[in-house]
Amino acid sequence: LFTGLTGFSTGWISLLIFSSITRIALAGENPVGMLMVTETAPTKWRATALGGLVGGYPLGYMLCSLAALVVVPLWGWRSLYFLGIAPALLVLWIRIGIKESPRYEHVTAQMLKEGLKKQFDIFAPARQYPREMLIASLVYFFYLFTWLGWSAWMPFYLATERKLGFQTMGTYLSIWMFCAIFAYWFCGWLCDLYGRRWVIPTFTVPAGILLIVMGFCETPTSLFWVGLAANFLITGSFGTGLGYTAELFPT
Repeated sequence: LFTGLTGFSTGWISLLIFSSITRIALAGENPVGMLMVTETAPTKWRATALGGLVGGYPLGYMLCSLAALVVVPLWGWRSLYFLGIAPALLVLWIRIGIKESPRYEHVTAQMLKEGLKKQFDIFAPARQYPREMLIASLVYFFYLFTWLGWSAWMPFYLATERKLGFQTMGTYLSIWMFCAIFAYWFCGWLCDLYGRRWVIPTFTVPAGILLIVMGFCETPTSLFWVGLAANFLITGSFGTGLGYTAELFPT
């Protein structure tokens, strides 16, 4: 709904308001979906399942980039936001048909027995698991800070700062995000084999180095290949890294 309303923005203030509200809704949906997969997927391939789940991000980003190449030149940037209403309605339809996990239903039944007052005490986890809450909050903050910064800044950086133009920017991002779909699955699979402790730093540390290198790329070719590698590494650890936070707490 708010994605569509963003298309009616008349200035940067209304654009900021609608975009912020949309982000709040998306940020709330993200951990719910990850928890459902964590509570349902078998432990032996849970990281792979989480990688596949979050692999929908680059798929959506790629489809949006491809749509922008066609829609924006014909009907302008507002039409792209109006088009974004369709996948949002699809998510609502899917959510209605999904049942809660058996673990969630068991825990909820126990919480109802203990009373609604305790159930609605949203600060109880922070008091009971302060260390886990701090770690989970920091992991979420740094992952989302990196990913949202990268995904929001890169189109402007390529098209305007590097003067590649809208068409080249859309082509680059479409290819990068297509490759990123496999990065999620690949990193998740490696985490199931060798554990997150070593695999995630193997992705994130080189990604940080490549971000610095990217600032010194002078040609479109070098910018494309360095950006492709950086995007692959940044997105690869995103699903399994955030999924780690769910496993810090008992269900």
